[in-house]
Amino acid sequence: MSDRYGGGDRYGGGGGGYRRDNNSDRGPPERNDRSRSRDHYESGRGGGRGYSGGRGGGRGYGGGRGRGGGPRPTSMMVKTNYYKMDFCQRMGVEYCWHHYTVEIKNAIRKKDENRKPLFEDDGTTPKLDERPRNATFDLDKGSTPLSIRIIAKVSKQVREEPGGNILMYDGSAAAYCVRDIIPQGAGTSRTFSVKTKRDCEDGDPYPEHEDADRMTGSWFQVKLERVGKVYPDAATTGQEAVRQAMDIILRSAMIKVGMQVFGKSPKVFYFPTEQQPRVIQSNKLARMLSNEKNYMPILGLMQAVKFCREGNNFSFYLTSNTAIDFANREYDHQRKNMSIPLLNSGDRSICGVRVRDLNRPIEDLRTQKDIENELEKLKIKVWYQYPPTPEFVTKHKEKGKTEKEINRFCVVVKTNKLLREDTVKHCKIIWSACDPNLHSFEFEDRKNGGEKKMVTVAEYFWIRYRIKLKYPHMPLVFLGNKEWFPIEFLFQSFSKMRDANSKDQVSAVLEFYNEFSAGSESIQNVTTLTQKAMTELGQSGLTVENILQMYNLRVSREPVEVEARVLPEPTLKFAGGRAAGVKNGSWNLARVEFSKPADINSLAVVDLTGRAETTERFMKNFLRVASSHGMKVPSNLDLSRLIASSRENSRIKDIEEVITRAIQNAVAVFLHDSTGRYTNNNVWFQTKVQNPDKKAFSSCLVMTPPTEAGLVGVILEQSVSPPTHKVGNELVRIMVKVKETDTFIDPFEFRYDFERRIHEAYNPESKSWQKVTFEKKVYLSQDGNPIDVRDAPNAQPFHVVSDADVNCPSIIFIVLPDDTTERYGLAKLICHFDHGIPCQMIVGNNFTSQRSPDQYCSNVAIKANAKLSNVGNKAKAWTTSPGDLRGVGREGITWVNEINTMVLGISMSNSIGAHDSYSVIGVSATLDESCMNFAQSVYACTRTEIIDNDTLAGLTKTMMLQYYEYNGTLPLRLLVYRDGVSEGSFTRLQALEIQGIRKGCHEAKDEVVGSAKPCSDSCMGGCLLCCPPITFVACLTRNNVKIVPSNGQEGVSRRVRTNRGQKEVYNVHSGTCVDSCIIDSISNLEVTPDCSRIKKENYVCYSEPGGGTGGGGYDFLLTSHGAGLGTSKPVHYRIILNENAVLQPAVGGATPLTRKALEQATYEMSFQYSTATKAVRIVPAVYYSDRLANMAMASFNYLRRNGHVEEADLAPVMSSEEVHLPRDRDGNIKPRFVYARRDLSGKKDKDGKLPLTTNLLPNFTGAGSAFSTHISA
Repeated sequence: MSDRYGGGDRYGGGGGGYRRDNNSDRGPPERNDRSRSRDHYESGRGGGRGYSGGRGGGRGYGGGRGRGGGPRPTSMMVKTNYYKMDFCQRMGVEYCWHHYTVEIKNAIRKKDENRKPLFEDDGTTPKLDERPRNATFDLDKGSTPLSIRIIAKVSKQVREEPGGNILMYDGSAAAYCVRDIIPQGAGTSRTFSVKTKRDCEDGDPYPEHEDADRMTGSWFQVKLERVGKVYPDAATTGQEAVRQAMDIILRSAMIKVGMQVFGKSPKVFYFPTEQQPRVIQSNKLARMLSNEKNYMPILGLMQAVKFCREGNNFSFYLTSNTAIDFANREYDHQRKNMSIPLLNSGDRSICGVRVRDLNRPIEDLRTQKDIENELEKLKIKVWYQYPPTPEFVTKHKEKGKTEKEINRFCVVVKTNKLLREDTVKHCKIIWSACDPNLHSFEFEDRKNGGEKKMVTVAEYFWIRYRIKLKYPHMPLVFLGNKEWFPIEFLFQSFSKMRDANSKDQVSAVLEFYNEFSAGSESIQNVTTLTQKAMTELGQSGLTVENILQMYNLRVSREPVEVEARVLPEPTLKFAGGRAAGVKNGSWNLARVEFSKPADINSLAVVDLTGRAETTERFMKNFLRVASSHGMKVPSNLDLSRLIASSRENSRIKDIEEVITRAIQNAVAVFLHDSTGRYTNNNVWFQTKVQNPDKKAFSSCLVMTPPTEAGLVGVILEQSVSPPTHKVGNELVRIMVKVKETDTFIDPFEFRYDFERRIHEAYNPESKSWQKVTFEKKVYLSQDGNPIDVRDAPNAQPFHVVSDADVNCPSIIFIVLPDDTTERYGLAKLICHFDHGIPCQMIVGNNFTSQRSPDQYCSNVAIKANAKLSNVGNKAKAWTTSPGDLRGVGREGITWVNEINTMVLGISMSNSIGAHDSYSVIGVSATLDESCMNFAQSVYACTRTEIIDNDTLAGLTKTMMLQYYEYNGTLPLRLLVYRDGVSEGSFTRLQALEIQGIRKGCHEAKDEVVGSAKPCSDSCMGGCLLCCPPITFVACLTRNNVKIVPSNGQEGVSRRVRTNRGQKEVYNVHSGTCVDSCIIDSISNLEVTPDCSRIKKENYVCYSEPGGGTGGGGYDFLLTSHGAGLGTSKPVHYRIILNENAVLQPAVGGATPLTRKALEQATYEMSFQYSTATKAVRIVPAVYYSDRLANMAMASFNYLRRNGHVEEADLAPVMSSEEVHLPRDRDGNIKPRFVYARRDLSGKKDKDGKLPLTTNLLPNFTGAGSAFSTHISA
């Protein structure tokens, strides 16, 4: 489960936060939410969890239905969580901020020959030396809690100097002050000596820790280097420099007044613990705050400074949003603030995981794994006390120490430690403290004359400290620095809780947002909390508002209102031209046939509930409903022969066994006709077969019985291969003779209706199937002579293929007992990565509890229809026509449907952990003008944020060839949506990823056309003029923007039930778009190419290139989903490059991609998520890519652990990119690898490297080789 519900975890539609999908397939395994998850609940819950609409629309994808206050408007005023920031110069204060770079070094005290500390000339400042290793903090990568505490000490020194200056910092490499703190004539820098404790409460810059006297302090040198002055006038200083300064000033002010922060580079500021009861108004959260002993809810604000553009005018805004988290307590407030032990002897548990016997080692592997998982989520405190020796007591009593002070000397404390891996033993936990076979080490016993001997940890603590472990058979935990500690010495440290996803926690957070922060109320709630943080909290008589005034800044107390446009909804149609009744981004499937239904030629059924009869009842209902939607399904099946059932479903081996059995059942029933279903009725099983070259597939009929084990004979269509058999030396084709005509009927034009129990033949004249009476089968020779099949018993099939080359089963239906993520992920893993077969998950209890089983089955049907879509059937549930007047009557997406255009979605999933981290890249490409049919590929490599040139070139080439296979031509222009990048990476995106896409386009063209030449001698193949024009859009899904109707009556309402009764919640309409006033400015990117440099016959410039932006760029905010509960949250689309606004391909019908056209196309694409009847939050090309990456990420470790994956070195990156690569402790760049399936990888080159286009999935990827191109539907 995802750690965040507030803003909608990622792409789902409006409305809810937490999602329990009652509609079968629950989305990807959640990668233990490894990639890009924010561990907090945001107030805008418009997206729902796991890419869905969450609670806002019947708990499905997209968002909730709502009641509008009248006709759908074309524009409306909306409130935002933006607050205008103004400059107000104070008398006697220079109108600028002094900027310094910060350098922090670990240091040690200088001592003389007698080991006495040395001091500087002032007699008070200690002399320091740098530590020899890891001396300098890497602050360019952001701040840490320690760096914040260190600079807080510097700030305190500056504050105590004459003038009382306040140094503003956030722990990173920059600091600011309203006056220069470097004395005149002292040069350009100033060094401070600081002593602070490394181990203290995470996020608290001024710790008051009970055990602070037992934690060792460390020395640091802090150097402030003068950079210059920053003037609030952006035209003088530069807009980004001003924004960065304001951002750091704001963060520093929040920290100075006591707001709590966690982790690196904090953006969320939590109210102090003592303030939490005052700001948490929800009943459930308040009860948790009072009653839960191990954790507590904490509420805070996520804030940042934005620099926005409106035409030629620029403004600064504070963005503020509520965030709810849960924190692990350090002390049990119900038991006189006692520390919370990790080992609880009362209920025999470790970190909440039950242990059978505390006096015996833990041997159960599942228990071990659960304990390790829980330990990885915690920050750990080490605390133990040893008895003082008589000599020790006497010595300190002579110094005047009390007994209490002497006992304190015997306390050992370490806090905020993390579970680490011992690089020698290659493990994190040793499962017994007293077993020498597991762990022992050499110990020098100084009390016995320095005797050296091998001891266990339990023996060490007895010999060294006279501490006898209570539970010596319990685990040892490695916390770094070569230290193993018994679990009984470990306690919780105060830290932000990870994976806070229990039902009680989710319910409490949703109650808070439903009652106090839903719809229009959310902005008022944010405003109230922001003002509380700004004006009521303070330390040393200073509030945030006071501090900002000292820096000539003032924040408005009223949120900004802007005008938004409401884009027209597209027209959706099913078969027969029947229009879908779209209402606020939602529609239904009642009594409709799919526009282009797929065929379920064969299926396997897995029952993991142990209730095969219930599964059979579901499958019968599903097949009936799917048929009503136009899907061709096997009828009158004996499902009992297909279903493989098992109650044993907790281990991967159990699930693997039952899935394999289900596939074998399907092969027996369909492919080998074990029931005589086809043979007894004189027809053949129809499916698809992969051609011998593995680059295409054809429809086929399967002959029975099998020719030999693992092989079957197949009949291909006459246009593909006329002969089906060999009779002697003669090639013949099998045909059917019926009584109604003397003409022989091709087997592809003959079928049996299993429901009506009649044969039918296809009449090409009437283009219909007609009832016929079977007479016999014959072999028709090339000269037209028929041979009765019974007269040629030795005839041999002409085409014999392996069972594996035949598409059987087409899809696997898996019925789960519940929606447990782990079981779901294992089943997906086996189906996709081991067998290469699409699968459809169904939660059995969800079906049996439905009031409308047919509606549930309809939802399953659209998912199956999407998963079975391929280049042959081009299946889709509905067609789409543009919603604007220009595109009326034309099928497809606005602008995309003009000429051959490919929409490319790129997303990335990153693993957690400093060791052996990696990234999985998912890519999806639209294959048609409706943007509903997709090709996909997935790629794994060492962790990265920017995809390197060769990698993206390989992925782009694969997608281009898939497009060519589907359409018979390469695309003439590209529209790329990129997810998972930060704003600071836009320049790198332009330099690297766009060039990688160009290179892939050129390589694809070279393969299709042959020897595609570069456009000039200086071009290496893949420049602007060699490739289709590209529009590159960065999708910022995790933005901090909320928009609600200024006047609730203009929005969409929904009545919700709260503890205080029912109330109306108002949200914006689906399609609400904001492209002015609060749109961030990008000043350092050339978004459109210069027409004066274009000299190429293949391209001309539009007469009005880039029209429609009004000088304000192309960026926009779009709320495509319809919100239900909570507050809808838009996606911020940042346009990095837009060549399609300038370059016109040399074909007719193309128009420039203006901002309005891009907005409308993006909105229409949100309706094309082919497995839901709701508009989703982001374009499906990105949505599917993210699901694919997450699915591969969830399975990657299993594949590697079982030897399915091999690695090869990646090519070196550009020198400018080396600074961004991960490094080891010595500062060296870590090795970079590409990962590939061992059984699928291509041949290595002469240097032993794998090709970059290798993949992890069998049968799903590759140009035209897939039975199904679309796997993450």
